[in-house]
Amino acid sequence: MDLFPYFFANIYRVTQEAVNNAIKYSEANYILVTLNHADGLLSVVIDDDCKGFDPSVLDKVTKKNSEGA
Repeated sequence: MDLFPYFFANIYRVTQEAVNNAIKYSEANYILVTLNHADGLLSVVIDDDCKGFDPSVLDKVTKKNSEGA
């Protein structure tokens, strides 16, 4: 089974989801998608001028997590 066509479909879907999230949540004025293929490596970069998030929330422990705590 040739997985090559599925590879491109998955790259498209992941990129589409990232762009949709930027549109939906970031309040961005622009979104730039860059594809680069070099030395057998494919790079997809989605860049925007989003509002970002508060990194201090990463230090807080939630009561509902994957460990069931």
